[in-house]
Order: sequence, then structure tokens, then C-alpha cells
Amino acid sequence: MKDTSWFTKGFVKKTVSEVEAEIKALGLPLFPVIEVIPSETLRVLGSAKVNKKNGKAVSYTVKLSRKAHPTPESVRHTIAHELLHCCKGCQNHGELWKRYGRMMEKAYGYKELAKRCCKMELSDQNIDNYHYFIKCASCGYITPYVKRANIFSGPADYTCGVCRAKGKLHEITKGEALAAANA
Repeated sequence: MKDTSWFTKGFVKKTVSEVEAEIKALGLPLFPVIEVIPSETLRVLGSAKVNKKNGKAVSYTVKLSRKAHPTPESVRHTIAHELLHCCKGCQNHGELWKRYGRMMEKAYGYKELAKRCCKMELSDQNIDNYHYFIKCASCGYITPYVKRANIFSGPADYTCGVCRAKGKLHEITKGEALAAANA
């Protein structure tokens, strides 16, 4: 099991403050982020949920997977990715979100922040946290899962989150996932 002693509420709070300052320095319209929650069960690197009042976005709650991040740098990258979703008009991976991501890349040196999805790096450090894996036959991307999700009952019905291929997903073993990650 990897050491995540560095992944504390204080570390996350400090990193969120730093990334918020970066976004604001670029003049991007960031909604308030009221809470950032480290999660033990989140199946993705991170997520941003809009909090609405009278049908309008007023703030966001961001969740981060504690298990998926092998380094503080990967947490910072995910925080930047999710906080961009907290900017006005950026609740998806559309052109505005990508433009803001490119601005962050240029100004602060983030790598591939403007891509639709940030690929999770499977490694010896974090693969033991996962028990189920889906691989796309088109692009080869492997999505790890902590729990057995609905996707495993019919992966051919799902779309790849990276290349958008439909019906090309299939389950693989942990050994196959690690071999592909180390290839």
C-alpha cells in the first residue's frame, strides 16, 4: 500500500488556495468552492459538483480520490482540472474549459490540463487500491475501479471516456492492467 500521509486536509486546503489564486490571477470567473472533500471511495481522480440556489450556480463542492493519487503533483493537477469546472460556463469539457486549461498550462506549467480527461497513471504505487479494470480496445486506456460498477455487467454498452469509442470496452485482470501500465 502506498504512503499517503502527505494527503492531509491541510495539504489539500493549501493547494486549493494556491490554484484558486492562479485562476483568479488570470482573471477567470471562478465561482466559490465551499468544500473540498478527500474521498476513499471516489472512482475517478476528482469531481466538481455545482451547488444551486433558485436554479443558478452559486458555489461548488470538489471531491478528490485519496487512493488514485501517487504524488502531491497529481493532486495539484486534479485540483486545477476540477477548479476549472468551477468557472462560469465550464461545467463540461467544452471549448471555453479547454481555453482556460491552455491558459493555465501556459502561465503555470501544467501538463495536458486542457485535455478532456486526465488519464490516471496506473503504477505499482497505486494499483493495489483497485480490484476491477476496464480496457478500451480502441485506444487502450485502462479505467480502474475500487468496486464492481454497473459497467461490468455490460461494458459493451458503455463509451470510452478518453477516445469516445462505443462498445469497445472489456474487463481485464489486475495483472493485465499492471503489464499495460509498465509497457
